[in-house]
Amino acid sequence: MSFKTVSKSSDKKNARYLVGKLKNFDPSLQAYFMLSACCLRPGQLPPDHSPELGLGTGDKIGKTDSGKTSDKNNVLFMPRCVPVVGRQTYPMWKGVVSGLGLIRKWKFPKTLMFLPIEMLPESVKEFKIGDKQLLQWLCDFLKIFFSEMNVNFATNYNLSQVKFKTRYHSVTGKKQILVSDLYSSLHSSFNIPRSNYILALTWTDLYPTEELNFVLGEASYSCRCAVFGFGRYEPKSYVSTPDGDNANKGITDENKLALDGQLLWKLIRVASHETCHLLGLNHCLFFECSMNESKSVKEALHQPLFLCPVCLRKLHKSLGFDIRQRYAQLRDFLQNTNNHYQNDSLQASILWLDRCLEKLQIG
Repeated sequence: MSFKTVSKSSDKKNARYLVGKLKNFDPSLQAYFMLSACCLRPGQLPPDHSPELGLGTGDKIGKTDSGKTSDKNNVLFMPRCVPVVGRQTYPMWKGVVSGLGLIRKWKFPKTLMFLPIEMLPESVKEFKIGDKQLLQWLCDFLKIFFSEMNVNFATNYNLSQVKFKTRYHSVTGKKQILVSDLYSSLHSSFNIPRSNYILALTWTDLYPTEELNFVLGEASYSCRCAVFGFGRYEPKSYVSTPDGDNANKGITDENKLALDGQLLWKLIRVASHETCHLLGLNHCLFFECSMNESKSVKEALHQPLFLCPVCLRKLHKSLGFDIRQRYAQLRDFLQNTNNHYQNDSLQASILWLDRCLEKLQIG
């Protein structure tokens, strides 16, 4: 089974606006990127019958033939109601990252420095997924998600080398770090070339401004640095509740967060999202996508791990990876992880990749 070529002139025009020229891709990948057009159709959702999208039986976007809303588990990309303001299409992104047309030659490969900059407790440091310790496992994920990017894992950098502002959380009493103090100074503090990107991991919780409670992570495209923290996962700082982001001093064995599949899901979700920001990707308004903005931990962790066609087009242009090979490697990685620590989000991602790879077959 493969994607069928989209023939509607309006879809072609919308796809060109969203993902640019596709002539260098094979027909199956062209059709894959052409799926982006459905988010700009009148009413935002495509019609009930969508065979021209190549989604196949049971994979219609939006609604079923009976008019009922389709199961999101059977949808590759669920479009959103797209506002006019705040969009970042592929041509818009390309104009920004190429210096508004001044830089025509793309530099390959790019280098990402993955830096744990605080000591982790031994129980966390020694936690293993198969034969891989937690941080090496996370580094391996980054190498696949950002295929063709040089990801260097280094442990010889320390937060003590950096000046930053702190405060204590009003509820938990736990220390928090002002995240902007970190991403604005890590290159100079660690003497790392500005040409390299930095993804730093802290054990301490982070906050973005005095007015806001916390942040899972934050990235600066201009500083080429992102920081995410373990603080929201550490049992003494954060309680798992149905609402997803309540902090409380009443930690018990029943409600404290564990080193399990849910923790692993949180780490790869936040790390991939913030690193995409480093490559110039803004929050996505077109589809349910890894790059959607979130207002809470619960919302962030219920978003998909994968990029929509518009955002994937940007990442592919930035790094130049083989799309099918990358998906296949991600599928193997997530399956291996899920074999050790089962998690519903991991399993749903594996099933999504199975459908995606099936439809990306050539011929």
